[in-house]
Amino acid sequence: YGQIVTGAGLGILYLSLYAALNVYEILPQPMAFFGMIIVTAIGVFLAVMHNAPPLAGFAQIGGFITPLLLSSGHNNPHALFIYLAILNIGILAIARWKLWRFLNFTSLAGTALIYFLWFLKYYAPDQAGVAEGYATLFFVIFFVISLLSHFVQKTKQDEADLAFTTAIP
Repeated sequence: YGQIVTGAGLGILYLSLYAALNVYEILPQPMAFFGMIIVTAIGVFLAVMHNAPPLAGFAQIGGFITPLLLSSGHNNPHALFIYLAILNIGILAIARWKLWRFLNFTSLAGTALIYFLWFLKYYAPDQAGVAEGYATLFFVIFFVISLLSHFVQKTKQDEADLAFTTAIP
């Protein structure tokens, strides 16, 4: 019951920040973005503290929809991809202490989806270095997550790990 109430509270905070920016226009975009980052961090902290994987998944979804909800419509790949890298490093930190594999897969899917959406809308040939550089960074992060699972958590590698590692490129 507590996880449901906590998740509902996080959802209300996300919606409040979205409304403050887009409906009531009382918050500037950077402040709403920072607020959603804080809500995501609190959700992840509570999930780890209370050993609540569903709450971690909810916070993760909130983290991935944040750039979509608060997009200004301008091409700013560095801000977007650095945010995604920080979000994925957070998943890496969770993978260090908790064996919640679904977070790894949903993080990969969310990162790939946002990267693909950016690519479709904003990519230009002069941004090839930026696109490849961040794709490489994401590969390294997800590869380290896979290694953590095997070497630190001492889990036996299985088909899911092989699929995760080969899906990265």
